[in-house]
Amino acid sequence: MKREPVFIKPTYKYKGEVKEHTIERLEFKDVPENDFEKLSLGIKKFGEYVSKAFNGVGR
Repeated sequence: MKREPVFIKPTYKYKGEVKEHTIERLEFKDVPENDFEKLSLGIKKFGEYVSKAFNGVGR
């Protein structure tokens, strides 16, 4: 899996308004090189969604 550099403008809230910082931040994201890696990233994201959905259940 490759790591690709990406520039992101972070956001913040000030008095209820969402604003962007003027300075961009460099981050790296995973870029799949083949179908197996795409599938593994999809399963990982699905697992995160499921854990968020059931995080508050039973409390």
